[in-house]
Amino acid sequence: MKMIKIIHINLSRGFAGAERHMIDLINYQSKGYKTYLIKSKNNNFINYSNVKNKTKIYKISKFFKRNSLKKIIQEINPDIIHTHLGDASRIVSKKWGNFKLVATCHMNYKRKHYTNHDGIIVLNKTQENTIKKQFYNKILRINLWAPSIKSKGQSKIYLLNKLNIKSKSYIFGSIGRFHYQKGFDLILKIFNKLQLKNCYLVLIGNGHTDYKKIYKNNDKIKILGHKNNPDDYLKIFNTFVFPSRWESFGLSLIEAMRKNLPIITSLNEGNKDWIKKYNVTLFNSDNENQLKKAFLKHYLKRPRKQKYNLNNFKSNIIIKKINKFYKSI
Repeated sequence: MKMIKIIHINLSRGFAGAERHMIDLINYQSKGYKTYLIKSKNNNFINYSNVKNKTKIYKISKFFKRNSLKKIIQEINPDIIHTHLGDASRIVSKKWGNFKLVATCHMNYKRKHYTNHDGIIVLNKTQENTIKKQFYNKILRINLWAPSIKSKGQSKIYLLNKLNIKSKSYIFGSIGRFHYQKGFDLILKIFNKLQLKNCYLVLIGNGHTDYKKIYKNNDKIKILGHKNNPDDYLKIFNTFVFPSRWESFGLSLIEAMRKNLPIITSLNEGNKDWIKKYNVTLFNSDNENQLKKAFLKHYLKRPRKQKYNLNNFKSNIIIKKINKFYKSI
């Protein structure tokens, strides 16, 4: 029987939830399908250190993207093309071959980017309700799962020493991008004002340089760039803070829950379908006063780690739904 060929395309330069989800999906699918990845030549975060060798990676430059994509697609002659983020979704044409075109809508839906698509995978109810009014082909709504992440085996003590943090300190932490969407500016502003004794804030992600300059004189704020081993850093957090102004889902919340961390989170369209079922501290998106109270609550009460029921976020079940969705179109 012919093995199905699947091409995933992501032309971003960064490495956040969309890229991590895509890599994990590819690695699972590579066990039963022929998988390929087309990525930007300028994205050094996506490589064979995280994409398994069964998947062939193609790199294209920002010049003549359309021609490069067409050439690779026609060379592979795939059954399915799965696009991630708007740039890839916008460029691919169904005229290039006899394949079905699917997208995961990680960001806001733009109708003009998806006119050629046979199916769209959405990540929350708000997205689904908006898209089904404008998109007349198939839609699948899924939850995300916590991706498989490599650990460097760095111990909690090692990382605390590396960051020059005292061992009995209380640590608030978050992992994401230093982008307005993620609300890191909000955390920094409030934490800097609070001046809590023997308490630290650790933020990890791309685009951190300007923030590092602003808060260079506060030694209780640790601003780090991208890390390949975020699971190791989650070990040192006492509370995980998720302050996003908007999200399609909220992948890092699931990762923090997998580590049983107490959580402070904004309520947004990406997590409002499911987060209220859990024992976490909620605040309204962009509400500084509520976030300040949440910080003080956790600092004073020191909540313990807890087990979260993550049965609705199991990778094997969700990936089967995606593969079944391919077949349905």
